[in-house]
Amino acid sequence: MNLCTWNSAAILKLLWDIDRKKDCIWVQWVRNYYVKQGDISQIWIPKNASWVVRKVLESRDQLVIRKHSHEIIKQQLNRVQHGEKFSTHKIYICLVPLHPKVTWKHLTMYPRIHPRHIFILWSAIQKRLATTERLQKFGISITLIVLFVASTWRLFHI
Repeated sequence: MNLCTWNSAAILKLLWDIDRKKDCIWVQWVRNYYVKQGDISQIWIPKNASWVVRKVLESRDQLVIRKHSHEIIKQQLNRVQHGEKFSTHKIYICLVPLHPKVTWKHLTMYPRIHPRHIFILWSAIQKRLATTERLQKFGISITLIVLFVASTWRLFHI
């Protein structure tokens, strides 16, 4: 779960409350002082507004940018409501970028695997392991002598 995106969804809930004229003193104050009779998507954000009010009113632009559409903000806010309540979870799902599913997820999420092995496996999948080929690209020469002792491999650097 991405907490920054969840916070953005919570801020959009405040924008939804302002648009719906929720019976709350702070929402009524913002509506009377900043929005007045205008549309929430068209109002100008004054420079003397508090940082909270600016953040809430600027979140409407974030909604349009993240969705890459010019759909009316009210329509987007109406889609994420659950009955007469705002669904923070639904807007969070809309804001989270979609990533393709990876095929190796089950390898790293295996419950009995050691964390060190998870990290090494993940590094190998991402091609970030410090292998001899990668170290030689950086100009580091490594000569390895591999000895087999008591059914275990030991590496000695020369």
